[in-house]
Amino acid sequence: MREKRTRLMAMLLSVSMTLTLFCGNTLAVGTFALEAAKEKESSALASEMGEESSSAAAIETSSGSCGTNLKWSLDEAGVLKISGTGDMEDYTSANAIPWHDVQDSITKVVIESGVTKIGDMAFYGCGHVADVSIPDTVTAIGDLAFEFCSSLEKIEIPKAVTSIAARAFDGCVSLQAINVAEENPNYCSVDDVLFSADKTKLIQYPDGYPETKYIIPDTVTSIEQGAFADCCTLEYLTIPASVSLFAYGVLSECSKLTTAGPIGSGCNIEYGWESAIPSRAFYNCPLETVTIGDDILSIGSDAF
Repeated sequence: MREKRTRLMAMLLSVSMTLTLFCGNTLAVGTFALEAAKEKESSALASEMGEESSSAAAIETSSGSCGTNLKWSLDEAGVLKISGTGDMEDYTSANAIPWHDVQDSITKVVIESGVTKIGDMAFYGCGHVADVSIPDTVTAIGDLAFEFCSSLEKIEIPKAVTSIAARAFDGCVSLQAINVAEENPNYCSVDDVLFSADKTKLIQYPDGYPETKYIIPDTVTSIEQGAFADCCTLEYLTIPASVSLFAYGVLSECSKLTTAGPIGSGCNIEYGWESAIPSRAFYNCPLETVTIGDDILSIGSDAF
């Protein structure tokens, strides 16, 4: 009897130890799982906070200087603001432009009152910019200032502007209108085309002009560099005899202007010159056929 009780006690002790071990392990596993979950949650929260911090840092770093007394800032809505007083810096390469790394985020440019010059290449390659606001304090627009702003459809030139570089709007393929304030004594726009105030110089024909035919006014005596360059919609152009001075590349890459001849010839380009074709008249224009009038006695250098 005593032996049976001893064996029974041993069995109960064994079961008790097993239950204790099992429960202990279960508790340990549960505790480990809980700690792992907490660690994962903590890691995720830290990661999220890190991303928010990085994002905030990115927004914070989307600002800087762009002139001696000028600052720039880009907000989350894609609005680039230029504020302060004086001239913007001139840039000679895309990488030097301070907002180059964030230019794809820029959709609107607001230049605040106090800025006096838009620098060379200032908004070069800002292909998503569709709206630009220029204050009356601006007096100059630099070379290539808006080159390749391919979403820009119109531009307003304020009354104080006295200087616009010849290639300020190169590559603005959507540009349909260049409007000048009536009070501006130096420039004017006629049918959305940019001229000098006296209409003797044609400065810029918008690349995205919706018409396929254009007759240059007979007040014009000279045409600025690249004035019609890359106008892929232009199919017919009439050049009056009054135009005698062409800068280089006036008709560069006008893909639909492939024939030229005297007025009445029915060519894509009709000219009114009676005795001479001026220098650089058709330089870099993709002409396939040229009809020389019977009265033409001379052809200027680099005419073709």
